[in-house]
Amino acid sequence: KLNWTGNNLGVRELFYSYHPPASFLLTKAVMVLGFEPTKSIQIVAFFASIGAVLLFRSVLKKTGILSTARGVMLLYIGAAIPLQLFLQTAITIEVLVLFFTSLVLWLSVHLWWEPKGKPWSARSCVRAFILSIVLAVALFTKFPAALLFAIPPAVAYLSPNRKHWQYV
Repeated sequence: KLNWTGNNLGVRELFYSYHPPASFLLTKAVMVLGFEPTKSIQIVAFFASIGAVLLFRSVLKKTGILSTARGVMLLYIGAAIPLQLFLQTAITIEVLVLFFTSLVLWLSVHLWWEPKGKPWSARSCVRAFILSIVLAVALFTKFPAALLFAIPPAVAYLSPNRKHWQYV
């Protein structure tokens, strides 16, 4: 019988099947509310998927692309790709990486996509601190989340005010 709440495999024996614990802890927190394990995974996947789409929409709005036909098309095609639709209803926790990708992109755009000449403020320092925490939590979700560390420097380089590039 499969045990959803216990650890049955040794990490050293099956390293490639090991996942860091953040997604399991989040699912367990939903299970504590009284849901079954499969329903709690679906609830986490659903809300993470909705959050990813809303964060991506906010990024497009902040960068000024949302109001164009290209931005609307990018948003709705990105939200309706088959993989996204599968992740919304599947019994999997892979969608959390997509959510953290959108969150890192959102924080990076709000951190570095500012008008020219606007210096860093206390709010920017708080956002940078939150960005580092989000990157750390993302690493505790899946190991490929290490690729998310490339997003903030890319956004800083591509921002309209490249003066921020010196802070990366």
